[in-house]
Amino acid sequence: MRPELTDRFLAKIVDGPLGCWDWTGHVKPNGDGQLKVNGHPQYAHRAAYTLTRGPIPEGLVIDHLCRRRLCANPDHLEVVSHRTNVLRGVSPAARRARQTHCVRGHRFDTSTTYIAPNGTRHCRRCTAARARTRRRRGGCTVPLPDSGVAWPPPPQLARHYAEIKVDDAWYSGDHDKLATVYRDNPVRHDGRRRLWGRDRQQHTGTREQRLHIPLPGDIAGASADLLFSEPPTLTATDTATQDRLDELAESDGIANTLLEAAEVAAALGSVYLRVTWDRSLADRPLLTSVHPDAAVPEFRWGHLSAVTFWHELPSTSAIVWRHLERHEPGRVLHGLYQGSADSLGVRVPLAEHTEVADLAASLGPDGDAIETGIEQLTAAYCPNIRPNRRNLGSVFGRSDYGTPIYDLFDVLDTTWTSWIRDLRLARARLLVPDGYLRDHGAGRGASFDEDREI
Repeated sequence: MRPELTDRFLAKIVDGPLGCWDWTGHVKPNGDGQLKVNGHPQYAHRAAYTLTRGPIPEGLVIDHLCRRRLCANPDHLEVVSHRTNVLRGVSPAARRARQTHCVRGHRFDTSTTYIAPNGTRHCRRCTAARARTRRRRGGCTVPLPDSGVAWPPPPQLARHYAEIKVDDAWYSGDHDKLATVYRDNPVRHDGRRRLWGRDRQQHTGTREQRLHIPLPGDIAGASADLLFSEPPTLTATDTATQDRLDELAESDGIANTLLEAAEVAAALGSVYLRVTWDRSLADRPLLTSVHPDAAVPEFRWGHLSAVTFWHELPSTSAIVWRHLERHEPGRVLHGLYQGSADSLGVRVPLAEHTEVADLAASLGPDGDAIETGIEQLTAAYCPNIRPNRRNLGSVFGRSDYGTPIYDLFDVLDTTWTSWIRDLRLARARLLVPDGYLRDHGAGRGASFDEDREI
């Protein structure tokens, strides 16, 4: 390279962590530095290697040993094949290639692994387990979702989730949620603008002037209190069974769980109750409630036949971890997925995330399911009330707000906001006699307390 190119290259280098040479010039969207060599764009790390080591052999690429794409330190660069470079990365293909066990914890070896024509590995033990499940269920089974499917869940539930989003905004009373759900629907049925549909740009340092009366939350709480004003009593004719019921009810706080579930159902239209197992937490089944927007249900003749619950685990900005828990008659399946905001991503072993790693100890021999020992479903769908007036024939329940009374909520918030605004503006127009002012001393001025009674 020409000496002037060397000087121009070194002028764009600063010291980075781990001994890296960080590129400060132009950076492409993929994170690689770039400069022009003889009028043609070239990656900064390739220019650094050519400058210090010589030409890059045809067909080979440069791999960053430090895993930092901005680095141009020749000591951190190695010439490798494209396949080696990919397998050293963090792509789904690279992660799968480095796996020593399948997603259910079975080791990949020559006796238990089948190599497909396209080069992918398949666990023979898992394949056999799926075949046994199909035979036991008459040749039909619905597993956890495949890797790479789009997320959120199926489009047929999009309207249901959208309605829950509106109910949740009013139930929570969160100003940002209310503004979001009504941003594209700013007009009420009476033709007037909604308070929460008005496009207001909030300036830094200014307070939100719109006010919310927490009536929706009070309605849901009152509904739950009426339903469970007294804790339910569980009775059995057998003494030993009764003692066990009393023990479970007291240790798990079933009354509080049901009260919480009733309030959620009143606000969002329904709630799910589920029984799950986690031996690292308790040596007994656990009863919990799940919000309806965190479930993908399957109904047959209006009754719940299976359901998949999901929730996001602590994640980085680039990677989204999701735990899926599928309840079928006789078993509960668990799956961990590493994906993005709009994709479920790749299924990985439960041990890959600390939040669910302990669940692996509760799984059966197949490696992904807990056999419950009963043929009943270990989850129940609890609709708030039916029929669903907005979607006649729907299996889903309706919210206490689903009359609907959303416009009444908006009118109340509009009235309250207008009233407080009038009071605030009236204070700004007060004419105060000198005798009402409080003197703060020479050169320090005087003030009037707006809340002072005169």
